[in-house]
Amino acid sequence: MHKKEPLFLYIFLTSILLITISKINLTAGILTAVIIFTIFMFFFKKKTVYLLLAIIPLITMNYTVFQGDVAILGKIIDKKYSNYKVLSEKIYINDRWESHREIYSFNYNKFSVETIKNGNNVYINGYLNNNYLKAEYVAMSDNNSFLQIKDKAIIRYQNIEDYTVRDIMMSSIMGGLTNKETFKKTGTLHLFAVSGFHVFIIFGILKYLLFPFNYKIKNILISLIMVSYLALTGFSPSSVRAVSLIVGIILFKSLGINVYSINILGLIGFVNLIILPSSIYNVGFQMSYSAAFMILITNETIKSEKLKVVLIPLASFIGIMPFSIIYFEQLAPIGMLITPFLSIIMGCIIFLSLLYLLLQNRTIEVISTALITGTIAVTEVFTKLPMLENLTFFSLIIWSVIFSVYLLFLNKIEE
Repeated sequence: MHKKEPLFLYIFLTSILLITISKINLTAGILTAVIIFTIFMFFFKKKTVYLLLAIIPLITMNYTVFQGDVAILGKIIDKKYSNYKVLSEKIYINDRWESHREIYSFNYNKFSVETIKNGNNVYINGYLNNNYLKAEYVAMSDNNSFLQIKDKAIIRYQNIEDYTVRDIMMSSIMGGLTNKETFKKTGTLHLFAVSGFHVFIIFGILKYLLFPFNYKIKNILISLIMVSYLALTGFSPSSVRAVSLIVGIILFKSLGINVYSINILGLIGFVNLIILPSSIYNVGFQMSYSAAFMILITNETIKSEKLKVVLIPLASFIGIMPFSIIYFEQLAPIGMLITPFLSIIMGCIIFLSLLYLLLQNRTIEVISTALITGTIAVTEVFTKLPMLENLTFFSLIIWSVIFSVYLLFLNKIEE
C-alpha cells in the first residue's frame, strides 16, 4: 500500500456516495455508479478494478424501511439500565419472517423474573419507528455469552457511592455518559464517547504491561484483548473503528506489510459498510470516521510528539464540529481551547477507571472522585460563555474557515 495511494479510502468514500444517493433514489445511485466507473475507465484504468469494489455495500444494502408492528429475533449487544440495543437477525412483518441485519434501540423496564443480559438471544414484539423499537414484550433465552462481561463490569462499579463519579468512570471506558449537559455546553462531550483516544490509551497500557512477552505473542495478546474490549463498549461505531484500526495496523506490521494508516481506515470503513451499510446514517459513525481522518493526517504530518499531544485532540474536535452543528444545531468555540487540557485529564480518568475495575480499591475511588469533581467544577465555569445556537449556516462557515486554516497549517509544516 503506497503512502500516496490510499485506494481503500477512495473505495470507502465512493461507497458512502453511492449508498447515500441510492437511498434517496435508486436509479440516481445506479447512474452515479456508471458515471464514476466510466470516468475511471478512461482516466484511471488501473484503479477501476479497485473502485468496482465500492458497489459491494450497495448490493448488500437493504432498502426496506420497516415501520409498524413487528417481531424481531436477535441478540442484545448493549445495555445501560433499561436501555438496550439489539442486533436483529430476522424480522416478522406482513405475515412472514425476513432475514434482516440491523441495530435497533429500545427501552424495556417491565417487570420480569429473568433479567435481560448482554449477549442474550431475544424475541421482541413491539412497534418499530425508524431505528427505535417501542418494545411491548421481550422473551429471552438465558444463554451464556462473552458479551455478559459488560454486566459483570457494571456490577463492579456499583460500590461507588457518588452517582456522577460512577457515571463518568464507567463512561470513560464503556461510553454512554448519562449526565451530559456540562460537557455538551462546552463542546467537549465527544471526549466521553469511546473513540480512538480512549482505545489508544488502553493500547498504551497493554503495551507497557505485556512488555515481557516477545513481539509476536505481545501483538496477539493485545489484539485479542482489544477485540474483547468491544464487548464493554456495546460495539459502538467509534470503538469498532478505533479497535479495528489498531488491530489492523498490528496485523499488517506483523506480516511485514508497509502500512499507511489512512488507507487502513478506508479498508475498515469499507468492511463496516459491507457488514452494516446503514451505519453511514449513524451520527456516531460519521463523527468517528471524520475525527479519525483528521487525527491520522495530523499524526502523519507532525513529527514532534509534544506538539501531537496538543494538536491531535484539536484535530479530533475539528473533525466532529460539522456534525455537531448539523445534528445538534450548536457550536461551543471554547471547546477548541479546553479540549487539549481535558484530554489529559480524561487520560488520567481512563487509567484510574481501569484500575478500579480490576482492583476495586477505595484509594483509587477517592483519587478519582477528587479529580472528577474538580474537573466538573472547572468545566462548569466555561458553561457561562456564549454558544452559537440555531445558527447552522453561520456556524458551518466558521467551521470551514477553521478547517481550511488548519489544513494550511499542516501543509506549511510538511513543506
